[in-house]
Amino acid sequence: MKREWLKGFWYVVGEPSEVTVETQPVRKKLLGMDIALFLDKDGNVRALHDMCAHMGAKLSLGKVVDGNLVCPYHHFAYGGDGECAVVPAFTDQSKISPALLVDSYPVVVKYGLLWVYLGDEPEDKRPPIVDIPEFNDPNFHPLYTKYEWECSLRPLLENLIDFTHFSYLHGNTFGNADHPFRDNYAVERSKYEVSCRVKVKFNESIPVFPPTPELGPNPDIDSYLRFHMPTVVVNSFSVGPYKDVTLFHFTPIDDNTVVFGMMGVRNFEKTETADDRLRNLGNTILEEDRVVLESCTPEVLPGQAMIGVDKYLVACRRMYDGFLRDGHDIDRHVFPTARGKEVSVIPSPVRGANPMFARRWAMKEVSVHGNPGGPAPGSLPVTGGCALAQKAGGCGGACSKARAKKEAKAAGGTPATTGGVDTMLTELEIKAVPASDPKASEGVVAPVAAPGAAPAAGDAVSGSAPVENTAAAPAAESTPVVPSDAAGKGSEPAK
Repeated sequence: MKREWLKGFWYVVGEPSEVTVETQPVRKKLLGMDIALFLDKDGNVRALHDMCAHMGAKLSLGKVVDGNLVCPYHHFAYGGDGECAVVPAFTDQSKISPALLVDSYPVVVKYGLLWVYLGDEPEDKRPPIVDIPEFNDPNFHPLYTKYEWECSLRPLLENLIDFTHFSYLHGNTFGNADHPFRDNYAVERSKYEVSCRVKVKFNESIPVFPPTPELGPNPDIDSYLRFHMPTVVVNSFSVGPYKDVTLFHFTPIDDNTVVFGMMGVRNFEKTETADDRLRNLGNTILEEDRVVLESCTPEVLPGQAMIGVDKYLVACRRMYDGFLRDGHDIDRHVFPTARGKEVSVIPSPVRGANPMFARRWAMKEVSVHGNPGGPAPGSLPVTGGCALAQKAGGCGGACSKARAKKEAKAAGGTPATTGGVDTMLTELEIKAVPASDPKASEGVVAPVAAPGAAPAAGDAVSGSAPVENTAAAPAAESTPVVPSDAAGKGSEPAK
C-alpha cells in the first residue's frame, strides 16, 4: 500500500522524562520504523535505528554501557553517532570497519518535547520546528495531554486543520452554529507553513475565556490558525487581553495508529482547577470528532465537493501533497519481513558521511523496489556515466557486473555472487589483512545476504578501512550527526 508519510521533517517522539538511566534504552515506533532512544556519555538523548547491523537484532533489547548502546545478541556496541565502537569478538578493536553503522537521527528538545529528525539532509538544509513565541513566555501557563487513536494520519490531521466544522460539530461544547465561519478570509503561505486569520464567536453557555464586559456581549474571538509541515497544527484564540495557544502534534506509528498531543498555553486562570476544566473540555471535543471521523469514508467518493470556505484546508493539502511528489515520501524505504509484515528504514545524516553505508542501503532499496523508472527489482542501480542507462533507462546492472569481474581479476580474486547480485572485495581490502595474519578471520568478512532477504551488494564488511568504488551511485552531502539548535529557536540537544 502507498503510505502518505513524509521523510525529511521533525516529529515528536516523546518527552525527555521518558529516557532516563533507569529506563533506557527506550523503543519508539514512528512512520513504521522502530528507533532506540538512550543517553550518551554527556546525558544527551540519542536515537538510533533499532536494528543491529550484524544480524538485525533489536538494539532496544540490549543495554547502555559507557554511553554506547549494546546489542543483546553479540554485544556489538554503537555510539550515539551510529558508529560501532566495540565488537567483543575482535581482539583488535581498530579493525572495526567504518562501514559498520546504524542510522542515527538528530534529536532536540523544544517546548518540553523530544523532536527527532527523520531524514538525511545536512543540518543547514533541514526545515525548522514550528516557532511559537508564547511557548517561551513565562506569563503563559502550560497544559499537555497526549492521546493514541486507531486511525490513519491524514483524516486526523485534517480534522484539526478544518476549523469550519468547529461551529457545527462542536456547537454544544465551544462552537456557535449561529455564527459560523465564512469564506471571507485570506490564506497565507510560506515554504513550510499555511496560515489564516478569522473571527468567530464561541458558545456563550460554555465560556473558554474570562468575561470581557468592556467588549460587549459575546465578543468576536480573533483566531490565528497555522499548519506547519508535516504534522503540526497551531491554533491561537484571543479576546481582549486573554490568549490561548495550542500546539497539536501528530506522529503516525503504523498504518492504523497515530499518537498525538495537545500542548496548550494560556495567560489566564493559571490553576489546576482550570487545567482540569479545560482538559475535560478538550476530551469532550475530541470524542465528538472521533465518532464522526470513524464514520467518514471519503475514499468511496468520486471526489470531495470542497467549497469556498475550505480554501485553508485545500491549501494545506496541496502543500503536503507537494512534498509527497517532490521525493519526501518514504515508500522506497519500506521493506517486507519474513514474518509477513513491513518495516520502514528511513535514511539518516549518517549516510551522507559514509558513502559505502549509503550505497548498501540504496542497493537494498533497488533489490526490493527497482530503479525508479528503470530496471526491475534485482538489478543494480546505475549512474549517469552508464550509456545504457542514459539511453534505455537502465542496463540491468550489466555494466556493474562487468566492472566487478574486471576489478576482481586485477586484484587477483574473483567476484562473490550472492542472490544473483555480484559483490566483491576491492584490491586494497584483500591486501589490507594478509592471509598469513592470524587475525585475518576478524579483519575481512565477505558479505552474505540474510536468509530470504536480498543481499546488500557491492560492499564487504571489512576490518580495514574499505575503499569506495567511485562508479557507485553518488551519496548525499556529508554532514555531522550531532544534534544542534538548527531545529529552531528555543531548541537544544536532548538531555
